[in-house]
Parts: sequence; C-alpha cells; structure tokens
Amino acid sequence: MQRWIPGETRELHARWKRMALQVWRKSLYLDRVVRWDELIYSEIPRAMEFVQSQGGRIDIKRMPAEMDEVSKRRMSKLLRKHAAVFKLTYKHHRTQEWIELRDFMQEIMEAERQAIRDRDEKLSVSIVKKILMMCKDRRAPVAPVKNLSKECAFPIDFDGFLRRYPEDFRLAGGSRMVELVSWDQSLAVTDRERAVEAGRTQRILGPWAFVSTFPKKFEADKIFWEEFDKFQRLPMPSPYEDPGNSADPSSLSGEKRLLAVFHELLSLTIEKRASLAKFKGFKQELRLPEYSDALLASHPRFFYVSESNSRQMAFLREAYRENDRESIHGPAKGGVQGAAGEKALCI
Repeated sequence: MQRWIPGETRELHARWKRMALQVWRKSLYLDRVVRWDELIYSEIPRAMEFVQSQGGRIDIKRMPAEMDEVSKRRMSKLLRKHAAVFKLTYKHHRTQEWIELRDFMQEIMEAERQAIRDRDEKLSVSIVKKILMMCKDRRAPVAPVKNLSKECAFPIDFDGFLRRYPEDFRLAGGSRMVELVSWDQSLAVTDRERAVEAGRTQRILGPWAFVSTFPKKFEADKIFWEEFDKFQRLPMPSPYEDPGNSADPSSLSGEKRLLAVFHELLSLTIEKRASLAKFKGFKQELRLPEYSDALLASHPRFFYVSESNSRQMAFLREAYRENDRESIHGPAKGGVQGAAGEKALCI
C-alpha cells in the first residue's frame, strides 16, 4: 500500500508519525467482516440470481450451452459449496443433480425486498441531500450516488425516487447529474460534531476532535500525546462548507478536513463501512485525493482499511467494538497518558 505523503506545511514530529504507523495493524475481526460481505452480498446473490434465471432449479450436469467450460465449473463449484442455501437433489440414479433455492432463502430474499420498500423514503432524501451538500456546486453524477444503494438502503427505483422529490432534487445533463434544489441548514451537522456534543470526546480537545481508538494497553511517550492532542485540537473547515473555498489539501488542516469528509460519508451508511471504490465517482466533486486508502490507513485511530480479497473496505473504527481495542480520548491539559489513562469503550 502506498503511504499517504504529507504536505510540506506539516510540523508533526517524525516520532509521532512512526508511532502512528505502528498502531495501524491488521484486524482479523474486520478482515473477517469483509470476507462475509463478499460471501453474503456478492458470491451467494450471484449464484441465486443464476438459479432463478433458470426457472428456480437447474441440473448441474447440464448447464446452459451458452456458458463456456470454465464458467460452468465455477458456477457448479459455487452451487455445491453453499449447501445451506441451495438444496441438492439426485435423480435417475445420480445421472441428474438438481439445484434449487431452499424455502427459507426465498423468504429471506422477499423479507429484504420488503424491508427496503417499507423504509421511510425521507431518510434516503436526507442522505442524498447531505451528500450533495458536501459536493462542489451542490451537484454530483447520478451513477455513483445510485451505486451506494446497498450501503445506504436507497429505494430500489432510485431514478424514480429522485423524480418524486422535485422540491429537493433536480436532474440535469440528460438525467446524468443530480442537483440540490434547496439547502437544508438542519442537515449541515456532521456525525463527528454530534459525537462531540454527546461527550464522546474530551471537551478540552475542542469542537474539532474525532472519536479515537487504540489497542488495549497502548502506551506512548509525552511527545506522542502532545502531537496527538495538537492534531485533535486543530481547527478545520466543515465538510458542508464550500469545497471550492476549503483549506489546501496538502496542509494539515486540509488533510483533517478530508478525514472529516470520509468520516461523514461512512457515517451515512447503514453499517458504517463501504468500499473505497464506491467514492471514486465523487473524487472531483468532493476533492478526494488519489490515494484515499493511504490517507485513511495513516490515521488508524479513526479508520481501518481492509484489503481482504483485493477489496479496499474502509471502516469507521468508532462503530466497531473489538475485544482488543478501546477508545482513548487523549491526555488531559497536555499531560502524559498511557495505558492507565482515561478510557471508555468505543461505542
């Protein structure tokens, strides 16, 4: 992974940067979450869609003629692999192997579709508006916003959903772009700001602090905590301020603002995690850096980037409770804090 290269305006101590990279390490727990995501949201649905396209059942030994041999072997292996999802029935002295969905899986699929239909569309309206409020010129391509449907539980008919709220959204550029019609100041409050108001960070760190997490029994010297406090106290523009007038991304304040943008984007998702590839469509509108993975990985106190199965999945650390991690708010009034300092379990 290519590391995030800080701007020339940085004044952070080199020792603090080395310690920060040491804190970042692989999380088996979060990597396991990514593998389950791949299984539940990609591998199994792909097999289920294939079986349904064949009328709900298929003979494994007689795959469709349009499939090549490699595809047939892969699909056959996939169907046999998940016996809890697919029911295998032998017929005619095992000359036929029929695969079909188990009844409870069909019920789960229908329940999921019904849950999306029953979800209050006003929640989706608020999420899309908040995304557009962070974008330059308050507009963004429709495709990347729609691409977040699974993460944010948007309505299945996303294009029709946008047209149902003309007082909030305007389609432009041949329906390729969506624009914000009216600014909603009540939505211009970040999840990080609400965490500060709720007391999940030390008040002495000020209104610009992030909820931070470290491994249990983590110890550091005075220099580390002084620089960490300095970063937490550093003022930064809000993600909802005009990106065109935001701080220089190469400065420490600009870098912190980028972290705030990613923090807000991830907080809008249902599970507080998303593939970094999902945000590439907003790179220009949100002024995201080329190497977002390196930026987030260099701040392991706030984010975790998993590369399990070649997928770069970004997590909000504060949203995941791990057995070996706690939230450490930092030293009080410049004092030194180690493992015995003020701690609170991450929420």
